[in-house]
Amino acid sequence: MRMMVLVFSMVVAVQATSVAHAADGDAQQAFLNGARLYEKGEYAKAAQWFRMAYEAQPNWKILYNIGQCEAEAKQYARAIDAFEQYLKEGAEAIDAEKKKQVEQELALLHSRQLFKDGTELFARQKYVEAVAAFRGAYAIKPHWKILYNIGQSEAAAGHYGLAVEAFEKYLALGGDNIDEIRLSEMELELDRLQRRVGFISVSAPKGAEIFVDGNARGRAPLPGRLIVVAGVNHELKVVFGGKELENRIVKVSGRQSTSVVVGEKRDNNQSKNAVVTQKTTPNDGAEPLGKIKKTEPRQRITNATWKKMMVPAGVGLMAGGGASLLASLVTGVVIKKRRDDLECKDGVCPPAYHSKNDSLNKMISAGNVLFVTGVSVAAVGAVLFIVGKKRFGKEQTVAVTPAMGPQMGGVVLTGRF
Repeated sequence: MRMMVLVFSMVVAVQATSVAHAADGDAQQAFLNGARLYEKGEYAKAAQWFRMAYEAQPNWKILYNIGQCEAEAKQYARAIDAFEQYLKEGAEAIDAEKKKQVEQELALLHSRQLFKDGTELFARQKYVEAVAAFRGAYAIKPHWKILYNIGQSEAAAGHYGLAVEAFEKYLALGGDNIDEIRLSEMELELDRLQRRVGFISVSAPKGAEIFVDGNARGRAPLPGRLIVVAGVNHELKVVFGGKELENRIVKVSGRQSTSVVVGEKRDNNQSKNAVVTQKTTPNDGAEPLGKIKKTEPRQRITNATWKKMMVPAGVGLMAGGGASLLASLVTGVVIKKRRDDLECKDGVCPPAYHSKNDSLNKMISAGNVLFVTGVSVAAVGAVLFIVGKKRFGKEQTVAVTPAMGPQMGGVVLTGRF
């Protein structure tokens, strides 16, 4: 009887060992299959094999491979679960550097998952929820491209002021990385949105938190004006040190601006929740919209401006004319020297000197042109210089007309100076 029990125990032990070896073999083979598929770029299939390996022989290190595969396959939620389980099971064995790397990867995955959620919510026309998802993604991993999605969602949700802020920041941070097509789109969209928004300038004690319609919009002093939807009432609340300093209703018109001062004594006739429309000014001095520059109206050039332009222009022309005259003088000296070398009598030259004589004639023509040009340019420059130095009114005009003719040059002046 004892022998039978011993034999039975031995059989059970052998069977258990065989099962353990089989599990090890299955886990090892599944792991190798996952590694091969990962190298081929088949991440979803690789993740499945790594999971089979983990189930056959649980080992916390395999969870890292699963997380990598799911992340590459854009299955961010699954990747997050795998990495978080990896950190939990290997808490004491993972070194600090590896732990920091995985935590950074988790932050990026959370941002990507929120961005993915925002895209899906926007497609389902759930714009408020999409805004929350996109802003969450931006808060975890700020990237200027996400601001475009935030602006789109805010505009679709009817939050035109917040949409303008997001688009302006997108343009500022994107800079030259934004292509021309997108820039043109932004110009049209911002022009459309700005017709629907107004501006509120808030002056409050330093550090006071400012809320508009329950949304925190920053702390005083604000870097600029708050942009809000025009034509509707907005609840403006200012809180400082846990105490509410201000709570009033503010309303502005499209492209208009109003100022609210907190901390000073209010007019007794103005109730706490009065609609603030005083101190409203046109938005002529609005900040430029990112990279997009609006065309300014062309300004009329005044007399003083003309004077500033004409004096240096006159000096430049006189210098150029002088250079032409100097060149004509040098040409004349060269011509005289070469003509003295020619053995010509009464204008008749030997045949051997005909080519040299033709060359001299060309130089004479060039010298004449230089002389006439120099005189004309220098004269125009002198006139501009003189007129620029003198004061002149609306009726005091001077017309300068160059005059050229055969072997002559000059200018014709008309007017009074």
